[in-house]
Amino acid sequence: MKTKNFKQRSRVPWWGVMILFCLLAGGLAFPRQSEAQYTLEPEAVTSNGFDWSSFPIETSKTFTNMGNKSLRIDTSNHPRVVYGGEGLYYATWTGTAWDIKTVDSAPGVGEYASLALDSSNQAYISYYDAVNQNLKYAKWSNSTNTWTITVVDGTDTGEEVGGFTSIDLDSSNRPHIVYFDDKNDNLNYAFWTGSEWDYETIDSGDAVGLYTSMYIDGSNKVHVSYYDITHKSLKYAVRNASVWSVSTIDDPANGDKVGRFSSIDVDFAGFPHISYYDESNDDLKYARSTGSEWVIEVVDDNHAGQYSSIETDEDLTPHISYFSDPSDDVRHAWKPSSTWKKEDIQTSGNTGYFTSVAIDDDNDIHVTYFSMDSGELRHAEKTDEWVAGTIATSSGVNSFSSLAVGTNGQQYVSYYNASEGNLKFAQISGKVPTIVNVDSGGDVGKHSSIALTTANDPRIAYYDATNTALKFASRVGSSWTLQTVDNTADVGQYASLAIGSDGVAKIAYYDATVSALKYAVQNGSTWDIQFLDITDEVGKFSSLALTSEGYPHVAYYDATNTAIKYTYWNGTSWIYLIPDNYAAVGQYMSLDIDTAGVSHLAYQDDTNKTIKYAYRIGNTWTGQVVTSLGATTEFDLQSINSSDSQATSIKVSPTNIPSIAFYHTGNHELQFAQRIGGVWSVGVVDTNGDVGQYASLDFSANGTPFISYFDASAYDLKLAMGLLNRVFLPFSHR
Repeated sequence: MKTKNFKQRSRVPWWGVMILFCLLAGGLAFPRQSEAQYTLEPEAVTSNGFDWSSFPIETSKTFTNMGNKSLRIDTSNHPRVVYGGEGLYYATWTGTAWDIKTVDSAPGVGEYASLALDSSNQAYISYYDAVNQNLKYAKWSNSTNTWTITVVDGTDTGEEVGGFTSIDLDSSNRPHIVYFDDKNDNLNYAFWTGSEWDYETIDSGDAVGLYTSMYIDGSNKVHVSYYDITHKSLKYAVRNASVWSVSTIDDPANGDKVGRFSSIDVDFAGFPHISYYDESNDDLKYARSTGSEWVIEVVDDNHAGQYSSIETDEDLTPHISYFSDPSDDVRHAWKPSSTWKKEDIQTSGNTGYFTSVAIDDDNDIHVTYFSMDSGELRHAEKTDEWVAGTIATSSGVNSFSSLAVGTNGQQYVSYYNASEGNLKFAQISGKVPTIVNVDSGGDVGKHSSIALTTANDPRIAYYDATNTALKFASRVGSSWTLQTVDNTADVGQYASLAIGSDGVAKIAYYDATVSALKYAVQNGSTWDIQFLDITDEVGKFSSLALTSEGYPHVAYYDATNTAIKYTYWNGTSWIYLIPDNYAAVGQYMSLDIDTAGVSHLAYQDDTNKTIKYAYRIGNTWTGQVVTSLGATTEFDLQSINSSDSQATSIKVSPTNIPSIAFYHTGNHELQFAQRIGGVWSVGVVDTNGDVGQYASLDFSANGTPFISYFDASAYDLKLAMGLLNRVFLPFSHR
């Protein structure tokens, strides 16, 4: 085995930042969720004087980042597919149904899965292990009916290898794998000699090796297409007789960015074909070698080309599957003569991610792709017309989280599991969550809000979508009791719960039937209910907090006037105020009251794309801009689409410091802000993927901040904890 001699260099980690930001330059509108996912490993974050660490409360069976060679056709003309993300799975079409096997059940494995089949239909799979940051390989044995799993590269600490992997077999059925070395920014190559793995560096010096695709031809030449990050260009490498030849195929002189989502195939005449994405012009492009030069064409210039996959048929006609951005469709392009033909495969929903195309012996075309809104991995086949069906559906989507920290230091989280339609609850001690289903009677659990009694018994208010009702769950010991609070018309969205020192529960919530703000107070086994505001369209984004005397204060949104309204009980009557009515303000708001009775409010200014803060002394409000959200992109994960996924959450720390956790809609990250000495300090908590929706913040008694939030890249519910960094020197109080 050759000694690996990959270059080492220290640097500021750029990977996640590059992927997230370079794609947004110039206002590019690209598919939801896609590029925000391409981070190989989260890094520890220090900000605002805290060392932040995060871990999943509940993970989902999700699949993402399937490779453009994840679909193959077996000798029976049946499609076989690999996919993963939280586990690696292998699906075979039997002729009547999909037979799905779990290849590797380890957490965080299966991204960038690529498949090869030998003549006996034995499967060879390369894939990425995100937890251990290494390249893994699985082989199926027909004789033993077992999988053999091996770590090919990344056994040494801190290597960070294995993303964007692609696998193929030579004429001796020996596997060859290309992949990205994230630590050294290289394109690497591993191949099985018959007794051991051998390793080579294909390209280095610049940042190269994303969006790799490989094909081995009948002469055992290895052909690789990939993206040069440094020069924003498409590159091609071919290995002939153990020697690599590297060239640049498309490097526009005007500085355009081309080469992402590359896919390669070699036709029966031995000529390579490459499909890829022109980011600057938002086009699908195609390059074909004639043997002496590369011919480059634009295939589709209508905001198309991401997630491309290419294969040529027996007539040497290239076929490309790809995502079309204007209408979120999956498309097929082919060139039977001198012009390209294009057609839709599926137009319904937000679909067409992670495509892979393959052609069977009957010249029927097969395409696999992911539908973002339904969470389905789908397969479509065309004989005369396209016929599509579902291979598997991802599970999870743990949203609408609400967090409370008990006096015992444990964290209590209520949340909604969309795949099950249930209200769930997690109690976390020492990073170990205990999870239970609280209510599974219909579609229940959206808009959950949690609060604790003085004995740390959890109480949850939530919306029952099946019965359009407000419900309340209480736990004493280990037993949960469920109760319907209000089922008149459509009520219960935007529920906000608070528990007084007397143990009495109070809930502010929205009446969708009459667009009003309602308020319920627990009275033994019944509830006293009243309207607080029925003028105009009001009551969404309600947030309830109690004073030390137990008096309720409610902030809520006035949709008619795009303003914030505020009401509080002074002991004899309700007082109404308008904290802010400048521009379109008031969505995603959160309220807290400190020990001195000062109200603190966080919310979003939709007009100016900022997070704002206001505090009340008496009946006078003073406001500040906390931070700009930047230019938001067209990013809407429809499968969790709700009006409060971008929620801010405000809490006053035990040392009376106003603190806000929020989802940065421009950067798709979780951020945390504190107001010290009248000045806001804003930092990042988690940038790994599209993270931070449904943020909920609370502090332990010793001042440790905890944030529950949704990871839209992995469909996980996560918890972040900030430990005080003693090196940090905060602003002095004035």
